Order: sequence, then structure tokens, then C-alpha cells
Amino acid sequence: MNYKFRGKSKNRDFYVYGMPSPCFRYIFNETGLDSADNYEVIPETIVPYIGRNDDNGVEIYNGDTVKVDCSGVGGSFDDGIYKIQYSKVDCAFLLVQLDGEHAIAFNECYGYEVI
Repeated sequence: MNYKFRGKSKNRDFYVYGMPSPCFRYIFNETGLDSADNYEVIPETIVPYIGRNDDNGVEIYNGDTVKVDCSGVGGSFDDGIYKIQYSKVDCAFLLVQLDGEHAIAFNECYGYEVI
């Protein structure tokens, strides 16, 4: 798996993709540290790519809101809108209902669309 992060540019209204600097103030693109395409970012906005894309090929990042198909999972999880959240306890990315009360393992649902 390739490690990749996203952070919001400090001076412009767009996201930058690549690897964060050790101080988490810059995102370096794939061309390396000497590139002019490296950007200062808002440290709190840096999040990891979870290693999966949605059904349309869009990369999914921690904190993204996704529309999911949970048919067949059962319980209180229905098709709907969930937030991707990393759990340090489970060491896994979870789908968390927007009310924050319930969470389900990311791999237990079938279709995903970043919204």
C-alpha cells in the first residue's frame, strides 16, 4: 500500500496530496523535497488515505463523508450517510453514523460513494 495524505492549503482554497513533512506543516508531492509544487498546509487538515477508492474511483480519506450500501449487514446499519473515522482501539477505519452513536467495520458494507 502506498502511504498518501491530504491537507488543505494554507494560502489557497484547495487540497494538496502527497506526504507530510515531519512537522506536519507541508505536504510534499511525489517529485520530492526540492520541488516548487510543495505546499504549506493547515496541520489539522492532514488526514491519511485509507487505501480504498469509492465505486467511482475517488480516493477515500479519513474524515470523508460517504454514501454506503449496507444491505445484508443487518442490525441497525442501513444504507445511508456515514463518516470514515479511524479507531485507535480497533486499529481500523470504521463507518460511523452521523449521530456518532454507532460504528461498523468499513469492510462490512458493499458500495461506497464519497459525497
